[in-house]
Amino acid sequence: MKRAAVLLILTSLALGACGSPYMPAVPQPLSTSTVLPPKPSAFQRWTADQVVAAFKAAGCEAYFPKPLTQGDYGAAPQLAVDTLRVIPLSLTGEGGPRVYIFSFATQADLDKTRQYYLDRARSNYDIFSSTFSHDNILVQALGVPGFFARQYDAALQAMK
Repeated sequence: MKRAAVLLILTSLALGACGSPYMPAVPQPLSTSTVLPPKPSAFQRWTADQVVAAFKAAGCEAYFPKPLTQGDYGAAPQLAVDTLRVIPLSLTGEGGPRVYIFSFATQADLDKTRQYYLDRARSNYDIFSSTFSHDNILVQALGVPGFFARQYDAALQAMK
């Protein structure tokens, strides 16, 4: 009996030293390679953060910037390389106006996304929707009345 207990203990220790799929017996070296972000294309002049800064400098409201989520995109093509959603607080009300900022790597991607939002605005004539672009940036102001949307557009066009 004593011999069986000792044998059981030695067997379990030997098997435990072999490792498991969850804990390798030999530590694996950490990867030392660094993955660099892709270089911006020649077309990609501005970032979404720079647009937010331009909006704020022009006196436009651009609160709580955060990247767009799948829910923000809805059925829109997800072709942008950089996105932000900002909220114009003084305009908040039912439906919650928001301003989407997209930065693109190519003109073709910008054009495709712009066309989606223009088509959507035509089919939903009862909502405030403005879409404007400058260089590689597309801005879609949803639920923002025309006067305020023009202020965002003017701030975007003033980026030099």
